[in-house]
Amino acid sequence: MTYRQLTLLSLILCCAILSSCKPKEHEPNADTQAPAIETTDNKPANSPPKKPTATPQAKALDAEYQDDVNHLKKILQERDKQALAKLIHYPIERGYPIPSIENSDEFIKHYDHFIDNDFIDKILNSSTQYDWSEQGWRGVVGPSMSLGEDGMILVLDYRTKKGKAYEKKIRDNARKTLHPSLQNFIKPSAYIETKKFKIRIDDMGETPGYRYAAWPIDKSMAEKPDLILQNGTMTMEGSVGNHTYTFINGQYKYKVDIYIIGCDDTPPADLIVYKDDKTILVENAVKRELNR
Repeated sequence: MTYRQLTLLSLILCCAILSSCKPKEHEPNADTQAPAIETTDNKPANSPPKKPTATPQAKALDAEYQDDVNHLKKILQERDKQALAKLIHYPIERGYPIPSIENSDEFIKHYDHFIDNDFIDKILNSSTQYDWSEQGWRGVVGPSMSLGEDGMILVLDYRTKKGKAYEKKIRDNARKTLHPSLQNFIKPSAYIETKKFKIRIDDMGETPGYRYAAWPIDKSMAEKPDLILQNGTMTMEGSVGNHTYTFINGQYKYKVDIYIIGCDDTPPADLIVYKDDKTILVENAVKRELNR
């Protein structure tokens, strides 16, 4: 499940905490300067819909939402690109480092990255009543996508073969632009920018965990990072999608908090550095990109 889906499924759970969800303020120790970065070496297109086979125990989708799903099905059945493009809440995030789809023109340009006959058949053959589940006031979730309470598409997770090949090419090319010391990883996890630093976190696999690399904000990621930390961990905060990456460097601890759900003034992420459990640096992110 992607972060966006996880966010959608859990928004109701977090409503009660929104009034108190501002990140805890940390006061750096005035006598200690933080080494936030330090030098180191280290199917057929027109096949008829199948008859739904709902279980007797399944709860039928409310009629209001059934109208939204059926409207979507009609657009897909007619292969109406323009109407589908107008039905989407933008942007469509595709995961760092893939550019997001920001508007309907971009969606139409990349239409065949998201929509093919297999996807259309999947939606048309789904049971409007029983294959789409209501998520409270946030709308409904169906096969590879979600609709908001207004009937607009919130999440579109399906990728065609062409779309997958396109995204793989971009990821492979992005890997080559990194400093050679960073080109070995399973997949990128997060990238943030603060006023002073660029920070990239990569998934290195189950045993090595996560890797942290940091540069001054004015440096390119093609240059050698000023700090590389290995063996990081990731901790989820309940089911709302917020999570934290933690890295240990001797007496220093580096934490990167990622906020999926927050208040209006909650930053997208922040960097916190501790020395012997005392907070010595806090930097709020001004930019954040996550992998899907």
